[in-house]
Amino acid sequence: MAAIECLRDIGLEQEVRAVASHGHAMIHTRWCHSMAGEEYARLYSWGNDPRRKGDYELASPCEPVDIPQTLLEPILIRYATTHGFKARFTVLRDDISKLEFKIRTRYLFGADGAQSCVVKQLNLPLDHKPGQGLAINVLVKADLSHLVDSRKGNLHWVMQPDREHPEFGWMGLVRMVKPWHEWMFILLPNRDADVGMKPASHEYLKRVKDFIGDDTPAEILNVSKWFINETVAEQYSKGNM
Repeated sequence: MAAIECLRDIGLEQEVRAVASHGHAMIHTRWCHSMAGEEYARLYSWGNDPRRKGDYELASPCEPVDIPQTLLEPILIRYATTHGFKARFTVLRDDISKLEFKIRTRYLFGADGAQSCVVKQLNLPLDHKPGQGLAINVLVKADLSHLVDSRKGNLHWVMQPDREHPEFGWMGLVRMVKPWHEWMFILLPNRDADVGMKPASHEYLKRVKDFIGDDTPAEILNVSKWFINETVAEQYSKGNM
């Protein structure tokens, strides 16, 4: 809600709300055997608990929404470029002319996380805590509306301890992206799994179908790997950077 308040201040609240998912899509966090199977537990999330809902409504004029980075970033870039800001991305190279550019600026803000090039160039100290291993994002197109009609939520932990599982996906988190036809299946490999493993597309698809739990058609749109790290900056600025 605090983020929405900031966007509201610059006139972007309604534009964000137009493409975001709202409270009905993020009522619960669930734990289950599969999306179609046995439910182990569920908790109210994002201010939807009837016992707390009033606290949330009193705390802010804005309601929480769920918007993926892929939809929010274009809104922010469009706003910036139409309000006097020049937006440039990581590699400043013109692919047509092959020219490379150096930019001089009075201030520099690095907003690219623990792998920040800004942090590395400034040699700012980082506190690295033990990582929690590899995760694999599998973006999936699948209409699961019939499965979540009576158990809505944007986070669904899937655990199948009674079944054999591939090393690349012993359990997973099914994350709603767009209700109810686009999902991120975040697969968590075994602790001793080879981080360089390259499962085939049909192997990923089979695991996705295992987690869905019925014969719903599914299409994999994208696969990417990332590491669950806990890294905190010990300081956040140096000079005008």
